[in-house]
Amino acid sequence: MKKVVYVSLLSIIIVPLSVLAAQNGESANAQSGQANSNNATASATVSTTQNQNQTQAQTNNPDVGTMTQEQIRTELQTELQKSQSAYVPTQQKTQTRLGAVSQVVENLVTLASRLYTQNQSLSVQIRTTAQEQIRSEDKINQSLDKAESRTEFAKFFIGPNYKQLKTVKQEMEQNRLRVQQLNQIMSQIANTSDQTELASQIKILEAQNTNLEEQLNQDTKGFSLFGWLSKIISGF
Repeated sequence: MKKVVYVSLLSIIIVPLSVLAAQNGESANAQSGQANSNNATASATVSTTQNQNQTQAQTNNPDVGTMTQEQIRTELQTELQKSQSAYVPTQQKTQTRLGAVSQVVENLVTLASRLYTQNQSLSVQIRTTAQEQIRSEDKINQSLDKAESRTEFAKFFIGPNYKQLKTVKQEMEQNRLRVQQLNQIMSQIANTSDQTELASQIKILEAQNTNLEEQLNQDTKGFSLFGWLSKIISGF
């Protein structure tokens, strides 16, 4: 009998407590859901505000795109000026080669400017290679003029000016490396017409490098009494 009474009392105590706990849990869930809803609403408000600010900025600055293009054109003119030859060679054949290379450099800089908005990295690589090419051409032409200014009498005794011709030989190797770089860049260009344009400029450079090699071979020909010694000393 006592057990029945105890069980009844426990039931009377436990049931209300269980109901109260369930009600508290529902209340907590409801509050959590409300908080999440408030956060979502706040995020949506911030996003909307940002979009409105961006739209307003574009409305207030309609010439932003035009200014960017104008900056690119200005930069192109600056780069073209920086990519001009600084040395005028004395030999006609050297002047002819310089003219061809200078035109290639100008075309490469123009191509680099056109690619800037599509692939800035490739654009910078092409422009840098073009400027290195024209600087190398100046160095080559100065060395050739010095080498070819040696008289035939001097060549007979001490041979060609191997010191200057060695500089030409070294720059020729750098020319070959630049052509390889341009070929690698060409394989990364997405636009077919730009690829074709770069391939055309590469062919011209290769042809001019061949002409330069022939000129170097011509300048090292001929008999001399002590040319072999001069060649060893210069490390040609």
